[in-house]
Amino acid sequence: MKLFILNPVFLLLTIPSRAVVFEQELYEEFHYSNPRPYFHSFPGHEFMVGLNFASEKEAEKFHAAVESGITDACTAYQ
Repeated sequence: MKLFILNPVFLLLTIPSRAVVFEQELYEEFHYSNPRPYFHSFPGHEFMVGLNFASEKEAEKFHAAVESGITDACTAYQ
């Protein structure tokens, strides 16, 4: 029996159809930065990705969730 450990991901969904329009895996070497309280960026598979938040509070929550996912990815293999 093989055990596969999947890294955490975050998904960007459309509200009306709930279709996935973007997916990003979080892994140990993932580099997520927040150069501004409302603007975050990271390298995607093919291009740089930027997220511009309307609410700095929501940006803080999202950043904390991403950092938690990276931590989970790091500890999953130990």
